[in-house]
Amino acid sequence: MTAQPEPHAADGDYNRTYEELEARAPNTPVAAIAYLLYKSAKRQWVRDFQGLHGRRPGEAEHRSHALMQTDEVLHSYLSRAEQILSRFGDTVIARAEPDILRSALRGRNWVAFWISLAATFAFTALLAALVGIAAVLGFGLPISVSVGG
Repeated sequence: MTAQPEPHAADGDYNRTYEELEARAPNTPVAAIAYLLYKSAKRQWVRDFQGLHGRRPGEAEHRSHALMQTDEVLHSYLSRAEQILSRFGDTVIARAEPDILRSALRGRNWVAFWISLAATFAFTALLAALVGIAAVLGFGLPISVSVGG
């Protein structure tokens, strides 16, 4: 599917490039970034056209440019947008990592350590009490342990 210009009540011609990109990456910022890449490429095309012909492109040239936005071209904008978002995410994580590590090593983890240590001691004491009660009541394992000799 290519981005076809279609009549629009307000503008005369309407370029559906954004709608085409949004349909391929719905509800994500990928389509918006891909559209920015498209607009940047279009601005460069206008500058190149003007340099080559000594004038700005007219309606027919703009329509022709819109028709050149093939599936492959739109896919390349979306792929580049995904790469940009991925690099941005990696950068944000890399910048936040030292703060995350500092936070993890601060006092909050020591609280968890002391709670865990207290729970371990409580469990050990409870287990020792149960073993002691079982021994007093005559419950035990049928083994004998001889000490010395």
